[in-house]
Amino acid sequence: MKKLLTALFTVLSISLFAQVPRTVVVEHFTNTRCGICASRNPGLFTNLNNNPEVLHLAIHPSSPYSSCIFNQEDVAGNDGRTNYYNIYGGTPRIVVQGSVISPSTSFADATLFSSQSGQTSPFNVRVNIDNIDATQATVSVVVKTEASHSFTDLKLFTALAEDTVFYNAPNGENTHYNVFRTSVFETNGKTITPAVAVGDSVMFTETVMLGSNWDWSRLVGISILQESGNKNVVQAASSKSQLFTTTQSIETAPFQLYAAANKLFFNANEEGIFEVQVYSLQGQLLKQLQSNGQDEWTFDDVVTGAYLIRIQQDGKGWTKVLPILN
Repeated sequence: MKKLLTALFTVLSISLFAQVPRTVVVEHFTNTRCGICASRNPGLFTNLNNNPEVLHLAIHPSSPYSSCIFNQEDVAGNDGRTNYYNIYGGTPRIVVQGSVISPSTSFADATLFSSQSGQTSPFNVRVNIDNIDATQATVSVVVKTEASHSFTDLKLFTALAEDTVFYNAPNGENTHYNVFRTSVFETNGKTITPAVAVGDSVMFTETVMLGSNWDWSRLVGISILQESGNKNVVQAASSKSQLFTTTQSIETAPFQLYAAANKLFFNANEEGIFEVQVYSLQGQLLKQLQSNGQDEWTFDDVVTGAYLIRIQQDGKGWTKVLPILN
């Protein structure tokens, strides 16, 4: 019996503290005035449609066409990310998992992504975006250690992008996907020290100014965690794909829910009683609240971190992860 219990404990330990699947990300360097881009990009999008789990970020450097409107939105950000990989000067180019792909490689090559699938990571990354007012948003990124590792420092690159932009470009492309708008922290990535203990997290928050010509409803946060030296991607995440796990769409919920500093704000668009529960990311219920329309709650007794907020009304439920800062 003792041996059986020991074996069971070992199995449970492995399952609780095992590495997690590593998300594949492709950074796509293109330009709205580049005719070659218009002919090669469809192959990449077909490839992405066949691999919907792959994250995609489109960056528009100013070379060879500085008049690209997407580049002009943030020249330093677009060009900085291109120079980070030393590929400034020509488009289109792609970088998969931090590795620069030869310009002669077909974008439609199925092995671009399949060769990277099935890998694991000792980290889980979560991204969240919350509107503060009509001009700025708070972006928070949580890096959680899921398994033992030997990393002492990593680069965390986070960007805001629009998942779809409809623009009749000079090169003939009319629909543009995951268009880079601005860097959240530093252009070449923020140097971070990940938590050592399994189960611990580090969190980073930044307030970002929003462009008046952006479609804010289409904003997505994309985070890429990389090795500092060889730029290999350790983990990646998207705000829309990882944080909004709901039984109802949070984007069409009959209320607004956002956080600022150590306060949680709730404003309902319709009458009724809303049950509000606050959980730790480990699933521990911390607060049980109730609102019949509009409320503001202050959390002085919780540590800075990301928390899962659960809203329920008339059998419907919504969840959202928000940062609380003390």
